[in-house]
Amino acid sequence: MIIFLIIGILLLGAAIGVVAHVLSPRSAKQADGVAHIERYGFRRPAPETEASGGRMQKSLDGVATRIGTAASGRSAAFDLGAIQRQLTAAGMYKTSPGKFLGYRLLWCRFFGSGSRSRPTKDLRSQ
Repeated sequence: MIIFLIIGILLLGAAIGVVAHVLSPRSAKQADGVAHIERYGFRRPAPETEASGGRMQKSLDGVATRIGTAASGRSAAFDLGAIQRQLTAAGMYKTSPGKFLGYRLLWCRFFGSGSRSRPTKDLRSQ
């Protein structure tokens, strides 16, 4: 019976020690490590506000998403799953594959893909 009392007191002491360790203020070494990280510019990102994009950005995002989703349904060349994996690998977690594909198609439509451009002057003839 005495052995159970001794084991109980030891476990109670260990539990109090763990709680005291968790609730204690950070040590100087931990605070120095956090300060070292902050010197390099790594900080928690500020929460995004709704007013940062505006209505024009939201409507353009909607158009790009609709174009990208429609194009992926019409062609097997646009695999949204593969685009999603690439976006995730690039760290673009909030960008949908339909929106990304839509912006790519809009860019090619309005600014050209670059394959049809011709030099204005041939430099080899001089």
